[in-house]
Formats: sequence, structure tokens, C-alpha cells
Amino acid sequence: MSCPNCNSNRIIKKGKRNCIQRYQCRNCGKHFQDKYTYKAYDKSINPLIISLLKEGSGIRGIARVLQISKDTVLSRMIKIAKAIKPARFNNLGCKFEIDELWSFIGIKTNVT
Repeated sequence: MSCPNCNSNRIIKKGKRNCIQRYQCRNCGKHFQDKYTYKAYDKSINPLIISLLKEGSGIRGIARVLQISKDTVLSRMIKIAKAIKPARFNNLGCKFEIDELWSFIGIKTNVT
């Protein structure tokens, strides 16, 4: 068994919760269980959320299909979005085109 956070093998038993053995990593200090009953803790949930978002599914639809809470889906979406790095635009020799966007408030003479 190894720590899911840092993949260290320095693990000790650290009590039981609801008759399920808990462990603690001596390197990073994180507590974890060997097996979780709630599906949101599974490592394959994030790729499923990403693929369902690409298909255009809503938050409630994703929660219903994956059988997890809609609040969990929303928090995972925020974590996934924060992990996305912005594109680098300072490469030499690259050309970018920007299209203008006009918006009108009230009358078309009020251009912003």
C-alpha cells in the first residue's frame, strides 16, 4: 500500500472510523482509507466529469449519472478549471488574429 498523495510507502495504521481502518502517511501526514464507499473519492471521477462536460451535460445531469452530489460535481469542476494553465502567446513567429466585438446598449448610437 502507498500514500495516494505522495506515493510513499511509509504508512502507519491510525485508528478506525465506522469499522474501516484508516492510515496515515509519515512523509506528508495525510490520512486516508484503503477503500472508500462514496463514489466521488474514486480517481476515475474527474475524467468522467470532464468528458460529460464536453458533451454538454449540466451539473445536475452529471451528478445523476455518476451518482454523486451536485455540490461535489461543482467543486470538482472548480478544481479542474484551476488546474488548467493559460496558453502562452509569446512564441516567436506565431500570428494571432483578433476579431472586434461591438456591443450596443439601448440604441445603436451608444457604442461601447
